[in-house]
Amino acid sequence: MEQKAVVATLFLVLLCFPVAFSGHDYGQALSKSILFFEAQRSGYLPRNQRVNWRSNSGLHDGKASGVDLVGGYYDAGDNVKFGLPMAFTVTMMSWSIIEYGKQMGENGELGHAMDAVKWGTDYFIKAHPQPYVLYGEVGDGNSDHYCWQRPEDMTTDRRAYKIDPSNPGSDLAGETAAAMAAASIVFRRSNPAYSSELLRHAHQLFDFADKYRGKYDSSITVAQKYYRSISGYYDELLWAAAWMYQATNNQYYLGYLAKNAEAMGGTGWSMTEFGWDVKYAGVQTLVSKFLMQGKAGRYAPVFEKYQEKAEHFMCGCIGKGSRNVQKTPAGLIFRQRWNNLQFVTSASFLSTVYSDYLTSSGKYLKCASGNVAPSQLLSFAKSQVDYILGDNPRATSYMVGYGNNYPRQVHHRGSSIVSYKANPKFVACREGYATWFSRKASDPNLLTGAIVGGPDAYDNFADERDNYEQTEPATYNNAPLLGILARLSSGSRGYNQLLPVVVPAPKVVTPQKPIAVNPQKPVPRPKTSPAATPAVSTTSGPISVQQKMTTSWISNGKTYYRYSTVVTNKSTKDVKSVKISISKLYGPIWGLTKSGDFYTLPSWLNNIPAGKSLEFVYIHSASPADVAVSSYTLDDDKLEELGEERSEETVYEKCSSSFTSMLLCFPVAFSGHDYGQALSKSILFFEAQRSGYLPRNQRVNWRSNSGLNDGKASGVDLVGGYYDAGDNVKFGLPMAFTVTMMSWSIIEYGKQMGENGELGHAMDAVKWGTDYFIKAHPQPYVLYGEVGDGNSDHYCWQRPEDMTTDRRAYKIDPSNPGSDLAGETAAAMAAASILFDFADKYRGKYDSSITVAQKYYRSISGYYDELLWAAAWMYQATNNQYYLGYLAKNAEAMGGTGWSMTEFGWDVKYAGVQTLVSKFLMQGKAGRYAPVFEKYQEKAEYFMCGCIGKGSRNVQKTPAGLIFRQRWNNLQFVTSASFLSTVYSDYLTSSGKYLKCSSGNVAPSQLLSFAKSQVDYILGDNPRATSYMVGYGNNYPRQVHHRGSSIVSYKVNSKFVACREGYATWFSRKASDPNLLTGAIVGGPDAYDNFADERDNYEQTEPATYNNAPLLGILARLSSGSRGYNQLLPVVVPTPKIVTPQKPKAVNPRKPVPQSKPNPATYIPGPGPISIQQKVTSSWISNGKTYYRYSTVVTNKSSKNVKFVKISISKLYGPIWGLTKSGDFYTLPSWLNNIPAGKSLEFVYIHSASPANVAVSSYTLS
Repeated sequence: MEQKAVVATLFLVLLCFPVAFSGHDYGQALSKSILFFEAQRSGYLPRNQRVNWRSNSGLHDGKASGVDLVGGYYDAGDNVKFGLPMAFTVTMMSWSIIEYGKQMGENGELGHAMDAVKWGTDYFIKAHPQPYVLYGEVGDGNSDHYCWQRPEDMTTDRRAYKIDPSNPGSDLAGETAAAMAAASIVFRRSNPAYSSELLRHAHQLFDFADKYRGKYDSSITVAQKYYRSISGYYDELLWAAAWMYQATNNQYYLGYLAKNAEAMGGTGWSMTEFGWDVKYAGVQTLVSKFLMQGKAGRYAPVFEKYQEKAEHFMCGCIGKGSRNVQKTPAGLIFRQRWNNLQFVTSASFLSTVYSDYLTSSGKYLKCASGNVAPSQLLSFAKSQVDYILGDNPRATSYMVGYGNNYPRQVHHRGSSIVSYKANPKFVACREGYATWFSRKASDPNLLTGAIVGGPDAYDNFADERDNYEQTEPATYNNAPLLGILARLSSGSRGYNQLLPVVVPAPKVVTPQKPIAVNPQKPVPRPKTSPAATPAVSTTSGPISVQQKMTTSWISNGKTYYRYSTVVTNKSTKDVKSVKISISKLYGPIWGLTKSGDFYTLPSWLNNIPAGKSLEFVYIHSASPADVAVSSYTLDDDKLEELGEERSEETVYEKCSSSFTSMLLCFPVAFSGHDYGQALSKSILFFEAQRSGYLPRNQRVNWRSNSGLNDGKASGVDLVGGYYDAGDNVKFGLPMAFTVTMMSWSIIEYGKQMGENGELGHAMDAVKWGTDYFIKAHPQPYVLYGEVGDGNSDHYCWQRPEDMTTDRRAYKIDPSNPGSDLAGETAAAMAAASILFDFADKYRGKYDSSITVAQKYYRSISGYYDELLWAAAWMYQATNNQYYLGYLAKNAEAMGGTGWSMTEFGWDVKYAGVQTLVSKFLMQGKAGRYAPVFEKYQEKAEYFMCGCIGKGSRNVQKTPAGLIFRQRWNNLQFVTSASFLSTVYSDYLTSSGKYLKCSSGNVAPSQLLSFAKSQVDYILGDNPRATSYMVGYGNNYPRQVHHRGSSIVSYKVNSKFVACREGYATWFSRKASDPNLLTGAIVGGPDAYDNFADERDNYEQTEPATYNNAPLLGILARLSSGSRGYNQLLPVVVPTPKIVTPQKPKAVNPRKPVPQSKPNPATYIPGPGPISIQQKVTSSWISNGKTYYRYSTVVTNKSSKNVKFVKISISKLYGPIWGLTKSGDFYTLPSWLNNIPAGKSLEFVYIHSASPANVAVSSYTLS
């Protein structure tokens, strides 16, 4: 997606995309939403199929199991048919029709909606061939996710998985019973025979679910990764009973709901979510309907308790409850990062129907804050739908094909690959990723009506195909939306929603086509357009208000304008308690909070600091609204004065983002880092990851012995080794890579580790791993590659000392090979030639043998890279020419001289191989293989040049310069790439050579400087001033996604922590970890340098051993300064000796070190229309030295845009963020073209002196 640079103020990000504004065409949105289901169809497509880029698919589903399972729906962007979410989808579509079928008929969509339901129920009839047998999945998510193919081309495993009395699944059977019962109501009038058939299946399925109880994902284990049943099956049993009563009026089911209300949680759980897994809020809403219909009878007292819980949910949605749902700044429900809109549409549906139930019964909603009119629920639902359709700060419609600005790169196999009808040429499994998935262009097929995952907690959204959390659609996102859209399309007409349900027979209504508007030909508009008055300014004391129309568009023949309003505090004090009056406003507003007759600052902002601005946005179809400041208070007790102590929470409120960079005021551990201290902490982390019997010299004293029976069931001793990350599984592949990288660090920089007194500890860390590998390799051609199962482990949150999870051991052997695992372990051991022989002789991917590893450590790159990697290390360890020849002879066939890489890590080793082989070449060891090894070196230098931005293909970086590869644990790639850059810099220096890049020769020192910049960023030199090494500096992650550190130490409290108890008591605890995971490198920030220190944010807060391992070498190297030495000499690792480091002098943090305070604020008139203001925003002491953080605001005071700005800065002694260095000057950051009229650019720098000299040297007005 094209990223547009948009000027924002200090506090609010403003966007100027074209919008599809209010007064939405809900009928059109309903039509599109239903159409999406046709794109998700599997099987033989019907003649009336309207999504014409799809073709038949999955035509042999079930054949291998002797059952016809052709048909049904693919759940989301993949090609698997998952029974649980498909059944929920059908239930919600049916409920939508039951409540609002009449309105669908008025829109001509009832027939299409009923077709969508029947496509699902036809499949469920096939999937239920016997009373106590139900097929719950076709296809395997693991193999499916390995491929990117159209459904028409599928070559993935299409195995069918079922539940039966021996392998029960009450949640799956219960949900399918609910779907069939609800659908029977839909077809009762138009197709009574079919309705009866559905009801027969529903009866059998309910009986099956209730009689043979169990969680379906314990039987269909392949579903655990994708649709794990967290809530269990009680909610589905109640949900099914409610729908069975709705469909049959049979008192048995009414009694079932009453008698099991407490035991099954129906009257116990107070919910704030509703979806395919957790059904309680849906049950409570349905039972409340029965109560309001007068059907409860003697069960009324119990049903009233159900209703209390239903109203808890409703009140929480509208912010009137004792526990309210989280919302984004613009008011969207926010539950989770991955596919959040599923919860939005489901909650909005419940709010809609409950509003109508209350209205029909003449009742009010009872909330903690008092009685609430039912209309507020409907208004809430409408606000959520309007947000989805485009009324949001990004002005993005999250329904594909609705409006003008919607997602174009949807994470969906079928829509992202050219239609089979347009080009039937077969698209192979991995070809799809290379050709179509990675294609940075709009989808060739429009996935009309799809509701994608949606924005994040701050209303941000990235339209990128690999951003599956936000751009992947799902059927259960759309299903509840059908009912809301149908309801909203009918306006505010009253009708009794509690009358007996009668779904009318569908008839086609031809909707009137809107008049086409030629986008190239502007529609005539009045000449008195607000564009004629570009800005309106008013002043109230020290506060000025400036309004400006920033864009306009036409919708349904009406012209809308978007106004940007900037409220500026021109005083020298903070302004708080601001009240703003706004009249003549006829549309929505973002960035302020309504409070009675006035608007106030948004809830996340306490004041407007001196010299800063607040910006808000509104949209309507008139001239600018009347905006005035009614009252305010000047704050004399400012926190900006140096030396004043402040809490992190207070500072955070005063620190918000500017339009070019995130400005934060957290205390930082600034440059001139203590790399020796960081090295010590980084090594210490490995002791926290130890499994087995801990040694007497164990320094992480909150850990105890664990995994003491590992391997016992397999007749082998597998006690020891490392847990890989925040869980309690021992994964062989990443553990071996960790040991290899620790060893390489010692081989290159063991001398420097010794000088820091850490060589012994580092060697102990390596030996802890190799001792385990010796045990794991009991026979020449046998290697144990995993202990524990990631699926069962992730279901529990326990200390390693309490583990009750499956500790099965998994191995590779000649019948089940794993060349990648054996090769990496050979590299780690670097002397066990038999392991290399095993890897080379019996070839195969390890995760094809140890399939439980696929979800967590899938070998995407295959095993060729590990074979070359192992050969390189075998040569390094032995000088045996066989391995040198192996590298040369297999260079092309195995990809060593073919792959040009921009990543290096536990899976993809090519860049590491290429770097090692380049070392052999520079050492003069290549001999007759020199021509081949030079090709390896070309690839190594491709990697290095890409890292420093001098290559033909450079690595992606965040705005502040950190390598960015992926959202999940990005820092693994940062530390590994930085290590390669460090050693290659030293190899080049030792051989007197330069780095050859496409832009010319580059000094080796630039590689080391790059590596240092990455490490310094990790240690705290970043816009957030956050150290991503736990325990280093003052501001580091406190809620690490790590079982051991997040639960009270076994030594402090040895009381057993049960599997699920850990989640309830410790995982969900919003407080710092009780145990400090010293030295751990967490996953790190996102692509925009943002980071959320939350335990459930596993992508950013989970550590891993392979994050730390490469860092040991870089930290040891940096601790030695710039001393020269020959890195190409034969390797000699010194004998470790302990060096007692000097303790730094204690500094009393309460007693400030004497300092000469710089001027708190400096105003510098710029040339002509440009002004510059600098201000100290924070200060701190590090190693006895005082550092200051300066905020510098460059303001364009003219009425024109300013571009080609050159800024000169002298007397700057620290890092700077928010500008780009260009020769002797600084220019605007790369993502910003100009400073618009009346706007400001803000940048930040840190040093230990008075303000730098900042001046604008040149600019151009445009």
